Amino acid sequence: MNQSSPFAARTVVILVIGGALLLLASILMSGFGDEIARATGEAPAADRKDGAGYHAFQRLVEAVQPPDYDDVDPRENAAILILTPTEATRPADIKAIVDKRIAMASALSDGDAEDEDGPPLRYPTLIILPKWQVEKLPLQGGRVQRTGEVDGTKLQQLVPAEADWHVEDRSDVGLVADDYPALRSFALPDRGLNAMAGDAITPLIGARDGAAVLGQIGSSDTFVLADPDLVNNRALADQRNAKAALAMLRAIDPEHDGRALFDRSLHYTRGDRNLVKLLFLPPFLGVTLALIAAAVLAGIAAAGRFGPRCARSARWRRASAR
Repeated sequence: MNQSSPFAARTVVILVIGGALLLLASILMSGFGDEIARATGEAPAADRKDGAGYHAFQRLVEAVQPPDYDDVDPRENAAILILTPTEATRPADIKAIVDKRIAMASALSDGDAEDEDGPPLRYPTLIILPKWQVEKLPLQGGRVQRTGEVDGTKLQQLVPAEADWHVEDRSDVGLVADDYPALRSFALPDRGLNAMAGDAITPLIGARDGAAVLGQIGSSDTFVLADPDLVNNRALADQRNAKAALAMLRAIDPEHDGRALFDRSLHYTRGDRNLVKLLFLPPFLGVTLALIAAAVLAGIAAAGRFGPRCARSARWRRASAR
């Protein structure tokens, strides 16, 4: 009777090592999958050229009224910061950006600091909420198609204020803010418009029931555009919307002619913390590597025989084989 193994020793070693590596990869993907998806997923809305992206708006702003770029963080630039979150964006990330810009403007106001060459810096922020879910078409060179609308409940959470979600008929929507005479009317799409209502939201473009398509949050320089169909690539194919979009920026920040830049950091933000990240990031990475090395050495030690084979054991095997 042949008691030899059906697998060669080299095959067993390869299978064990391969299985261990696959297990480690699975663990890492479970912990860092959200960050990998952010880094390798679809491009930020500001760069996308499909109908739901804002590439045309970005090019228009850069061509007509580009901001004064410098080496500081874009979030610290005094130009209008345009945020284009997705439904996967965490509300806390938006709130952190908004609070930081409000704090910077407040610090300048308290210190009576002004731009040497112009009016005081206000650090306005414009949040353009998402509306459409899209997916890439296979073998279509990056083209996408709409698959539905984003859940309104998720959109409410992205507004840095208490808000109720509305869908308004285009016939009920128009300019309502007397304090912003520079605003111009958009060519409204032939579909329902997303809007929001709340005690802390002042409508600039709104509906008869008081809901805001474009609203200001309290007395801050934070503005929210609830329906992106006014400024996305599909909308800016209409010259009237391009002019209205530039007028909107000038109305938000007339002192600096509505200069603006798009933020991309929301698309590449770090994911939530979990146990896997705790194990594979400093300061605990060294401990994890030491444990892995100890396990590998223990496996190598267990695979080898300590000392010569016992003679009694060898005789017993021969007898049992007969």
